[in-house]
Amino acid sequence: MKKIVAHVREKVESMHTFEITLLKDFDEDFLNGLYDELEEKANDGYGSADLKYAIEDYLEEELEIGKEEYRISTHIDEACYVENELEGLYTVGD
Repeated sequence: MKKIVAHVREKVESMHTFEITLLKDFDEDFLNGLYDELEEKANDGYGSADLKYAIEDYLEEELEIGKEEYRISTHIDEACYVENELEGLYTVGD
């Protein structure tokens, strides 16, 4: 039996929406600090999943905000394939 194997790298461009819902009132300094942290992490190349975990850590460890005080959600608004590239093609077997 022979098997043909192809490895294709798909490069996707997408738009993710990242939402933080604050379940209690926080002052303007808190909001500005959170906004700055989000902007810094996003500009450092964090993807939506990594950004979610980084902001959870920031809220819980740096600001000592409990999980019961916020919710974070992400979703993909749009995605399109930018480029596909064949990285390997070979036969396996007899």
